[in-house]
Amino acid sequence: MKDNTGTAPLSLAGGVLRAGDDVLFDGLDGAFTLRGTFLSLPATGEAEGHGHGPWRHIPLGRPARVTAFAGQIHRTPFWFHPAQGASLAELKNAAVWLLLKRDDGLFVLLVPLPAGNAASYLVAAPDGSLRLYRTTGNPALAPTGGRVLHVAAGRDPRALLASSARAVARALPAAALRADKPTPPFEDYLGWCTWNAFYTGVTAEKFLGGLARFRALGLRPGFAIVDDGWQRETAPTPVSNRYLAGFGTDEAKFPGGFGPVVRAAKRKHGVRHVLAWLTPQGLPAGVDPAAFKRYRPARSTPQVDAHVDVPGVFSWYDAQELRLPGDWLAFLRDRFAELRAAGIDGVKVDFQGVLLFGAARSRAASRTGECSRMRTALETAAAEAFGDEWLSCMAHLPEYWYHARRNNLTRGSDDFFPGIASSHGAHVRSNAFTGLWFGHFMGVDWDMFQSAHPFGAYHAAARALSGGPVYTADEPDGIDPALLCRVALPDGRVPRFPDPATPSLRSLFPEAGDDPRAFVVVNAGPAAGAAGLFDADTAAPARTVRAKVRPADIPGLPVAARYAVWDGRSRPRLVAPDAAAALSTGSRARFAVATVAPVLDGRFAAFGLADFLAPGATVLAATAASGAAEIRLAGGGRFAAWCREKPRGVALAGGGAITFAWDPATKLLLADVPDAPGVSPRLRVTFRA
Repeated sequence: MKDNTGTAPLSLAGGVLRAGDDVLFDGLDGAFTLRGTFLSLPATGEAEGHGHGPWRHIPLGRPARVTAFAGQIHRTPFWFHPAQGASLAELKNAAVWLLLKRDDGLFVLLVPLPAGNAASYLVAAPDGSLRLYRTTGNPALAPTGGRVLHVAAGRDPRALLASSARAVARALPAAALRADKPTPPFEDYLGWCTWNAFYTGVTAEKFLGGLARFRALGLRPGFAIVDDGWQRETAPTPVSNRYLAGFGTDEAKFPGGFGPVVRAAKRKHGVRHVLAWLTPQGLPAGVDPAAFKRYRPARSTPQVDAHVDVPGVFSWYDAQELRLPGDWLAFLRDRFAELRAAGIDGVKVDFQGVLLFGAARSRAASRTGECSRMRTALETAAAEAFGDEWLSCMAHLPEYWYHARRNNLTRGSDDFFPGIASSHGAHVRSNAFTGLWFGHFMGVDWDMFQSAHPFGAYHAAARALSGGPVYTADEPDGIDPALLCRVALPDGRVPRFPDPATPSLRSLFPEAGDDPRAFVVVNAGPAAGAAGLFDADTAAPARTVRAKVRPADIPGLPVAARYAVWDGRSRPRLVAPDAAAALSTGSRARFAVATVAPVLDGRFAAFGLADFLAPGATVLAATAASGAAEIRLAGGGRFAAWCREKPRGVALAGGGAITFAWDPATKLLLADVPDAPGVSPRLRVTFRA
């Protein structure tokens, strides 16, 4: 009987793990037992493996027939990073998940899981064998076991990832799938964050001045984030300059607190949601023990990890000694209640990964235990104060993703760095990789960007494809309104794909002859999809980058016998689901986006609002039958579609006719659809019999 991965059930005997007759691993440690798709270690008396103190390396043996791998590694405390290669001997650092490609067409997914008092990772030996790395984060505490590794195999990697996410969510009591949780309401609007505009120099005057500039340019941000710099801090000490001194605002920067600022942002500038930046521990280093004595702050010094570069953080982190609240729930409840009373609608909770190197507050405290304690308190307090209006950041600990019962948005990568040319391609790649596995558990925020930056359009296109929020960190004098009108409607709404964007399969496992600089991001909505080609080497001079995209590679794309593919420049092309369409960036552009729309009734394909960077995201529904096509759009604008023959007419449903143009050479239909705030227009395109 086949299981839901499309392969025979797993079996384990004599250190050999099989899926049916297929050997997956040979050489597993004898302490492992198998139940379903989960390998377990004893809850007590875990195998010694190799290691000491807080960590162990337990042999998994050599995976069979592997020709390539893709996944994410935990290289630095706050972020995961993409990892790819032809041999597992190339895998560096500790992997949080791996997808293995075999020479027989089988894919094997490996997901290490937190269990007992220890986190789990995958690490490679020089000979290409794998080991399970387990760590408590506390030198006084040895690991204990439980279900430590999910293993599944199948021939469709997308289906494999989806079924495995369901299995893991069922197995972990605090985990929840993204699709089962509400999304933060602010995600549906264009946003603005103060970080790159002012950094920690933000003030009430600067914040409201920035909103006024957007309004003067005819733009309507629906949400705004007051980032780091608004809070009260202690005077610098020899070990830190970032301890929280009190719950309120810095009175010199925000006289009267947040209340007057929030009221002005909403009443004068039309902002719907105002969020405040903070960290769960107070500030990055924690709290001033004297000011927050009632929350029992405990001192903790950073702990060394066998594979994650903790010491490297302290070239920029501002603390050598952490002072973390002992009573997380009371601390967060009181802090959030004060912000809510001032009118703040939600929070951006940053620096959560601090627990990777700050968990050892006592000889009995483990990293997983402290993460569970903090995340439970955070989920509870945030829900009470803000409902779903919050996002996580710098929270790339595996435990956090699997302990997000309600939180449904987290940053997918390190920051947008305006001054580092190489970072732009890495940013796109990293976020797309995060969406591939962890996007099943939470929505992925691709971070803010700056619209007038030389890579502003590059980042805007990535955000339009991302399925997450679209928000800038523009300086008031550095806003590109024309670009922002390509991602947001006049009323500030942002058409979004419902799921996180992911890499194309060919970008995960490149084929011979593929351009090494080409990275393709794919996503789809209910009626159309998109493939975005990005030049991944943004430190190099611009040149034409080429790739091939297939409709079958776009998860969630509506099923059809043929698809129309259009990049907004050349004529639409019709392709079968498994046929490849060429896509190129041009010699100077660093990206290109192709809309992929199903051909309906053999005669019509809706691309969406042509002036948007991701037109497919603007198509909410499309059907065709009995000589007519019905389309629902996110808003008004220049609508584009492929039509086999010239339509007899285009009209608003229940309204008047719309002027249109149809090119017999390209078969491209263009029609100007009236826009009205908050309205999703319905079109009817009729054809001759």
